[in-house]
Amino acid sequence: PFVLADVMVKVGGGEYLPVSKITSSDRDSTTVNVEASMALPAGTIDISAYSASRGIATAGVKTIDVVPAPAPSVVGAYPSDGSTDLAHTIAVTVQYVPPAFKLSDLTSAQLVASQKGKYPVEILSVENKNTKCKHTYCSLFEVKVRAPALNTTDNGGGAARFSAHNAAGAMFSWNFTYVASGKPEVLGFSPKWQYVVSDENNAAATSRTVTVFLTNFPRPACTNTLACKADAVRRQTRVRFSRGGSAVDVTPPESGMTETAGMLSIQV
Repeated sequence: PFVLADVMVKVGGGEYLPVSKITSSDRDSTTVNVEASMALPAGTIDISAYSASRGIATAGVKTIDVVPAPAPSVVGAYPSDGSTDLAHTIAVTVQYVPPAFKLSDLTSAQLVASQKGKYPVEILSVENKNTKCKHTYCSLFEVKVRAPALNTTDNGGGAARFSAHNAAGAMFSWNFTYVASGKPEVLGFSPKWQYVVSDENNAAATSRTVTVFLTNFPRPACTNTLACKADAVRRQTRVRFSRGGSAVDVTPPESGMTETAGMLSIQV
């Protein structure tokens, strides 16, 4: 049949009503669309249908599962990593949010760095990427945020956790990998020259203390005096003097390490 009123359907405990649309019909089967707007608890619901020309006594029943709408989740984020010393605009694709989701629904966003530093994140925009969807289960939105550059205390990089919040609390979250900015570098050393040993039986007579000035060592943007010096000692820092195929490694004493103005100086 292709007459809407000839196919009657009941959803749950409602009343029998004509179907919304008949998409196909032949001697074996009829496919219809049924529209029903109601709030349903998770569980099961019965769908009943019959042909009006044959009577309600011929109604068939199909039980379907009713599952709760999934919690909002992040499908992906771009970029997914970046340098600690730069601000980043991140486009986040989110699914399973209400189809009427809008910018004002988000109250705040924040990131927690690997070193536990917390930063507010600016929410720039919310865009519906599936405008034909009228339900939570098929929704797809793009949320753009802007994260600030991290403080030097968080410059070691690592995995950060972003989260976006609404009035009820955290709505969705995602990971972002920060890459430490700044590579270890020798800024200089003193003195720049050394005497050739003239007395092989008393090499100490012409020895001199060499001071090496390093930055971003033993980790990027190392400005915490106690922590950076302790890191260098714990990692068994050595200074290598080499020429040609020969080399000598010298382990500086802890007392020979000093940090000033973001530089670690090592005396050997």
